[in-house]
This record gives sequence, C-alpha cells and structure tokens, in this order.
Amino acid sequence: MKKHIKKGIKQAIWFFALTRIKRNNPLIIGVGGSVGKTTTKDAIYEVVRVYDSSAIKSEKSYNTDIGVPLAILQLKTSVSILVWAYRITVLFFQRILGLESRFSSIVLEMGIDKLGDLDFLTSRVKPKIAVLTKIGPEHLEFLGSMKNVISEETKLISCLDKHDTAILNADDTLIVQMAKKTKAHVVWYGQAKNSDVRADSIEVRRDGIHFIIRYAGQVVPVSVPSFGRHHIYPVLAAFSVGASLGMKINDIVKGLKAFHLPEGRGVVLQGSHDTIIIDDTYNASPASVVASISALQDVKILSPYGRSIVVIGDMLELGRYSTQMHQEVGEEIVKRADVVIAVGNESKHIYEITKKKLKSNAFWFEDSTQAAQVIGSIIQKNDIILVKGSRGMKMERVVESLSVSSN
Repeated sequence: MKKHIKKGIKQAIWFFALTRIKRNNPLIIGVGGSVGKTTTKDAIYEVVRVYDSSAIKSEKSYNTDIGVPLAILQLKTSVSILVWAYRITVLFFQRILGLESRFSSIVLEMGIDKLGDLDFLTSRVKPKIAVLTKIGPEHLEFLGSMKNVISEETKLISCLDKHDTAILNADDTLIVQMAKKTKAHVVWYGQAKNSDVRADSIEVRRDGIHFIIRYAGQVVPVSVPSFGRHHIYPVLAAFSVGASLGMKINDIVKGLKAFHLPEGRGVVLQGSHDTIIIDDTYNASPASVVASISALQDVKILSPYGRSIVVIGDMLELGRYSTQMHQEVGEEIVKRADVVIAVGNESKHIYEITKKKLKSNAFWFEDSTQAAQVIGSIIQKNDIILVKGSRGMKMERVVESLSVSSN
C-alpha cells in the first residue's frame, strides 16, 4: 500500500513539474558527470542569474528522478505522506489559479544511480545546454561497470540537437571520447591548450587560488576562495555557459564573484589547536578523494610546518570494485599524508595500505562517532586535516569535534 502511495506522489510531482516547465518554457541547463556536479551547478547559477534574474536551480544535490521535479517546483523532500498530500493540494490550487512563480532559466543537476536514469530525465526535461564535469567510478554497485557509467553519462549530451550546446571538460580523456556522440556545438573548458575557455597561470595564495581565463583572445583574471585545483573547473564551466549565452565578460565575472563553495565541499575552516580543516564531508568517490587530497599541498601555504592528516570514511556504492578502489585510494593518500585515520569497514583496506608506510601514524575506527571521540588526542598544533567520506558515513561529526566552536 505504502509503495503505491509513494508511486502516486511521484507521478503527481512529475505532473506538476512538467506543467510548470511547459508553462514557462525555460532555458534548461543540465549538469552531469561523476563528481563536482553540485559545485558546478552552483557556479553556473551565479552566472546565469546575472543574465536572467528569474533563474532558479536545483537545491543541494536534487538530481534524481524525484529530485529533479522537486528542483523544478522548488520543493524540499519529506518522508511524511501528510506533508506530500498538503503540497500536492497547494500545487493543484496554484496551477488552477495561475499563482505559480515564473522563471525563464533553470540550472538542473542531473545524476545517475542506475541504468536508464538519464534516458528518463532527458525525455522529460531535455536541456539546451549540457555540462559534463568529470567521469569516474560512481554507483558501481548498481551500474555494474565503468563502461555503463560512460554509456549513461554520454546520454546527457547525445540527446542534444545541433543548435544546442555541450560544455565539456577538455582535460578528461573519457569526456573527449564521449564528445563524438553529440550533434551539439561543443565548448571545451580546462587547462588543455585546445580549450576554448582555458585556465592559465595558476597560483595558490593565502586567500585561495588565483588564475587567468583565456577566452577568445581575452585574458580574464579570476580567483576561487578555496584550495584544491579541482575547484578551478566549476568556474571554467560557469564561464563557458555565460560565454555561450553571449554574456559580456564583466557580467560573467560579476556572477563568478558571487560564487562560494557549498557546505561540506572543500570549505577551509579554522580548527582547534591552530589546525586547518578541509571540510569535504558531503560525499566521496575515488575520483573526488584523489582530487581532494591534492588540495593538501595547496593548503600547506597556510601552515607550512603542520602535518597533513587525512580522515577518510568509506566510499559507498562501489559494489564488487569496492576493495580494489579503496586500496587504490590508499596508495594515493599515503603519497601525501603524514597521518591517516580510516573510518568504516571498507576503509579498513585504506588503513592496511597506509600502515605499511606510516606505521603508528595510521589509525582505523569503526565509525565516525568513534573517530570524533578519539581524534582530539591524535592531532597536533598547525596540522592540516582533510575530512572526507560518503554521505552515509556522517563524517561531519569529525569536523564538528575539531571545530573551534565545539572546543
């Protein structure tokens, strides 16, 4: 019975979402990829809303077959059937009375959990501009293989028409291959020399990463108030979208200046004992972990004498590849970390890899609660601490235990 009610709610939400799309006929910008979708979506939104003040976006990581219609309707999720009944009633009367808010542009995060997800989404909300961030292992427990991941992510750009635009990462070899599957006009972004929107002269300073964007013979200085060179890419993607819309450079830069990293996605915080915390706890995949640990080298500029500590929780939904990928991530972590604190059953493989080199500076805890209770006795003054793990690991508990406000 409950299953049928949920199905009915989903159908109703999609009905109202699609009628809202039909009524507004907005410019739809879809953001896909294995990592960095939410950050990229937020950066794009800041640029697009300079172009169109009525623009809306997906909140948080609303990118699934239920998250996307919620994003269109600007609703939050709920577990209460009564709440859904109330919302659907309100949506009904808003539709009948013509009280729905209007918008001309929408930036949608479009994700995949299983085979066929993007077929479903793009058949209902087909983008005019599609952005791909980076391709890597994701949801392999359900998708089965990297071949399937690539096949699914390709659908975001293969659905485009010749008058549409694909904004693609020129530094990702998989995306370069995937580009053959689209009819759309392609705008390349990245550090590769053939990029239409290219990052150059990258410099790490105390206030973040500074670089220039080379575009159409112009040189545009920009900065990101964060660390980790992977955060350059959302800015490049957002600039590319603005350029494809014909925006003036000054207006694009205005939007970029308003962009800030979402909570839990590489935000740098001051911790107790003069430590620096990189809070990257929102989620984790092999590709995003490797990108995040590289940020430790950038943060060294803030605390050159501190130890590099990686607190890493399980990367979930990797299926039969889980052991292998945790081991591979362990090999990458040990290259940069002075101390490793692994959390969770799967991360025990990381611990086993790192303890061979780090000896007594490698630790393992069953869960984030246990790690949060003990980590205070491990850290030292001026340490730089990266905290990361899949959402289900609740690694924010560790961040909270280390923050200045909790001590």
